[in-house]
Amino acid sequence: MKQKNRTQLRKILIMCSLLFITTSASADIVELRNGKIFENVKVAILRNAVLFNWEQKPLSFRKSEVKRIKLRPVLLKQPTTELERLEYEAERIRVAEALQSTVEWEMSANSKPSIAVLQLSAGGGVQVGEVESVTNLIRTSLVKTKLFTIVDITLVMKDCPKDTRDCSKHIADNVKVNKIITGNITKLGKKYLINGNVLDSKKNTIDFAEKASADSTEKLEEASEFFAKKVAGGIMEYWDEAVSAKEQETYANVQYAWKSALIPGWGQWVYGKDKEDSLARKKGIGFGINTFVLFANLYYQGQKVNGAKSSYESTHNLFFLAPVGTSLDTVLFIEDNNRFTQYEKVARTAKVSAAILIGFYLFNIGDALLQGKSIFGAKKDSTGFFFFPSKSYAYGTREENYTIGFQFQF
Repeated sequence: MKQKNRTQLRKILIMCSLLFITTSASADIVELRNGKIFENVKVAILRNAVLFNWEQKPLSFRKSEVKRIKLRPVLLKQPTTELERLEYEAERIRVAEALQSTVEWEMSANSKPSIAVLQLSAGGGVQVGEVESVTNLIRTSLVKTKLFTIVDITLVMKDCPKDTRDCSKHIADNVKVNKIITGNITKLGKKYLINGNVLDSKKNTIDFAEKASADSTEKLEEASEFFAKKVAGGIMEYWDEAVSAKEQETYANVQYAWKSALIPGWGQWVYGKDKEDSLARKKGIGFGINTFVLFANLYYQGQKVNGAKSSYESTHNLFFLAPVGTSLDTVLFIEDNNRFTQYEKVARTAKVSAAILIGFYLFNIGDALLQGKSIFGAKKDSTGFFFFPSKSYAYGTREENYTIGFQFQF
């Protein structure tokens, strides 16, 4: 009954978090397409709208009106009472759940912190299969938040020391990650307790700790997901990069397309600079270099066409001046035919070169226009598969397991 009351209270706090603020300070930023910016608000992202309070008044904007959103949980003080602790959890979960309900909003790939989830340690009464399942459920829940890049550490785990702290340091030294999640699962009677720490891979220090509980095996999935959301919100609290929403404007990339129309590759390079996407910048340079090479080749082919044409015309004029029926007439006829054939061949090559240049130029514009967009992605529906190979090392045994997750959003 107590657990049920806590769950109900937690839901109420999450639903009312836009209206009541006690220990938390809002740090969200909403930027509209008309240039207006709302700072220090608390955002709720719905299916078709964005909600928040401004100057003690609730405001609502269609997603098409919003250019950018940044989300970050910030608290004035650590919670000391049960009510403050639940509000603390609600604030972190708000950030973790914000991007799950919509496919239009997400963090840019370069802004996402990279996370490694270590196999949980098993306490007394906990079976290896249960530990493996909880670890994979936590990992899958973190993926579903769209806030992180989850790094597969299966190969590195083979040489990992038995001590959790030493293993974390081993992973930090061998894998490029920002945060490492460790923890254990214990059992008291029929109740399962999940305790975890979030480590900073560079400092090898604990940023914060979280916990969750399940009254039975059937409740482990719910507890694991709840634990993962609290961890996700907590990491974003420590992460310098705020959550930025993806632009929704249909023609958002027109500004880059016209730049690439003027100078091929310029739009891609500017896009990469704006979005901090090194691949786009390199792609822009590649488009520019290839366009220059193709243009130089077309110029070269044009010069060959002019040379072949001039050669053909001089021979052709001599052929008309040669006496008919003489050996000179025969020789010039053969030479005239050969040079005309050569002229046609060079002209066809020049036409192909021109077609390639035009096609590449148009492709360059199209690429700039579609940057950051999926050509084959559905506009309303989104499906996704998650696959995690992992190993468990509890009780001196080694098991290799595979978890496949499927997500459908509508």
